[in-house]
Amino acid sequence: MAAAESRDIDAVISDSSFLSLSDTVRHHWRLFFHLPSFPIADEVLYLLAWRGGFWPSDFDLVKAVTRIGDRPILFVGLENDRRMPPSIARDLFAHAGSSHTVLTILPGQRHGEAFNLDTEQYEASVRQFVASLPAGPP
Repeated sequence: MAAAESRDIDAVISDSSFLSLSDTVRHHWRLFFHLPSFPIADEVLYLLAWRGGFWPSDFDLVKAVTRIGDRPILFVGLENDRRMPPSIARDLFAHAGSSHTVLTILPGQRHGEAFNLDTEQYEASVRQFVASLPAGPP
C-alpha cells in the first residue's frame, strides 16, 4: 500500500498479502468460527473501522497494486496457507499494472512462515528478483 502512495519506493516484495480488509475479516470469520460471515463479520468490520477512524475500502490491495504502476513487484505465497491462500497472490499478480511482476508460490502451510519453511528457495526467489531489477540512476 505504501508503494501505491509513494513514488520513492522502487520495487515491492509482497509476502502473503491480503486482498482487502473486508475480504480478510470475512475469510477469517469463516475460517476460525465456521460460521457464515454475514451479518456478524460485517458488524465486526464496521466496529473496527469506526473505532480506528478509517474506511474499510481504504485497505484494498487490488486497487493499490494497480496504482503501483510499472514498478517491479514480487508476489510470494504459500501453497497451503489457509489464512492467506496463494489465490490471493495470484489475484494480485493478475491485477498488477507492472510489466515486471514475478509470482512465487512456495511449499508450506503456516502463514507468515515462507522464509522459515524454505529459506533457500525464498532467498533464491528474492535474489533472482532483485538481480532482474532495472538499473536505477547512478
